[in-house]
Amino acid sequence: MKENMDMIAAGYAQMIVKGIEIQKQEEDDGLQKLRQAENHVTKSLGILQENGLYAFFLYQDVETVFGKRISSCCRSLLEEQPIALLKSGDDFYKDLMALCSGLDRLFLAKELIERVLVYARYHLKAGRKKSNNPGGEMN
Repeated sequence: MKENMDMIAAGYAQMIVKGIEIQKQEEDDGLQKLRQAENHVTKSLGILQENGLYAFFLYQDVETVFGKRISSCCRSLLEEQPIALLKSGDDFYKDLMALCSGLDRLFLAKELIERVLVYARYHLKAGRKKSNNPGGEMN
């Protein structure tokens, strides 16, 4: 299951970064956008680790630019089969509270989202280094 979790987390991290890269291409300040996205992902990871899953999703909802993308991807991750830690119902926060009532499921959900955020942060760092050094060599 660990290998599958890793692959799933990596896939969702790539989805987050692809959405951010599309925004970057549509705007002139692409490198700045990558820096802001990396900063948001780092803050999100800290909130998840320090304050928990519920606070993490609340933070995503108040952040307009990157939060919606991250929230959408993480919600989809928790609803994906065979994991299905979260039902896709009308009241997301009610469903999230139900998830938080079981420790095993809560810890699994938190670990999955942590992996997604860590992988997304590394993707963004790599993208920023490539943008800084268009010749291809990374220091």
